[in-house]
Amino acid sequence: MMQKIQSYSRKIRSTIQLLICLLPLGVIYYWMTAQTEMDFISRFGIVSVTHEISAYTALPLTIETRVFAIIASFLPVGVLLYGMSVLVKLFRRYETGDIFSVDTANYYRRLGFAFFFWVIANLVFGGLISVILSFNNPPGERILSLSLGSVDIVTVLCGFMILTVGWVMREAQLIAEEHQHTI
Repeated sequence: MMQKIQSYSRKIRSTIQLLICLLPLGVIYYWMTAQTEMDFISRFGIVSVTHEISAYTALPLTIETRVFAIIASFLPVGVLLYGMSVLVKLFRRYETGDIFSVDTANYYRRLGFAFFFWVIANLVFGGLISVILSFNNPPGERILSLSLGSVDIVTVLCGFMILTVGWVMREAQLIAEEHQHTI
């Protein structure tokens, strides 16, 4: 059974590491090709875009707008990459057979906090991207848009659940270590 866990963990870790490499490239590709013939991401619905460009401006995107959009996008993407790197470390632990340890529990704690950071980063990103995309509009037509939705509430709840699992695992491991040292 442990060999299956180790094998699956290795495959999952490798997949996440590949995604860590591809995600920044995908963000850059999206913003550099948005509203062009090369925009396969939007055209084929490969990824659901949360901020439609046309909702903020009817003007074509300038290179400056694209660069600022890339920079702003790296706020939530950075949090996502952080969460994914925590998952890589967690699955690496599983690969070595270290399922229940204080370190493993701490990775769950970090992952739970990544969910909170994700909500904050998306809130800030929403405001930044609305300003960036509408900045070239005439005065009076520029937009600042901030929003929290039900998905954000669910994300925060998931963060609390993951933090709780990590806390319980950590306490259980500390109790087990205490009993192991008791004569």
